[in-house]
Amino acid sequence: MTAPSELDKQISQLKAMTDKPFAVNLMVLSETESHDFSAQIPSWLAEYYQNQNIEVSLPQHPAQSFQQQLQILLDNPAAVASFTFGIISLEQVQALHEVGSLVVGTANHPLFGGGYGKSPFGSESMGGYWGGYGVFARG
Repeated sequence: MTAPSELDKQISQLKAMTDKPFAVNLMVLSETESHDFSAQIPSWLAEYYQNQNIEVSLPQHPAQSFQQQLQILLDNPAAVASFTFGIISLEQVQALHEVGSLVVGTANHPLFGGGYGKSPFGSESMGGYWGGYGVFARG
C-alpha cells in the first residue's frame, strides 16, 4: 500500500500528465488491521527462509492508515475513488461526492456475486469476476 505522502504525489503527477479522469483504489482497513500483524510468519515459510539464507524484514506496520489515505483523496481528489476489502461510511461517500469523486466499491461473496441490481443505498451494481461486483454510488 502506498504511503499517504506518496499517494498525494502520484495523484498530482497524474493530474499534470493528463486531463482525463482516473481512479484511485484504496483498501479499507481498520486501524488495527493497518497497525498490527495478525499472525506470525508460518513455520514452514520461516524454515524455508532460513534454509535459503533469506533475511526476513517486515515493515513496522502491515499497511498504511486508511484514514490518512482517504484524507488525501478528499484534499487531492480523483475522478473515481474505489474501495475494496471493506465498506466506507455514508458520510465518507458524501464527502467524496462533495469533492467531485464518483465512488466505486467492490464486494465478493460466493452467493451474491455477479448479476446486476440495486444496493441497499440505491446505487447500481454491475456483474463481476469470481463473484465480485462493483457498486457505483451516485450523488
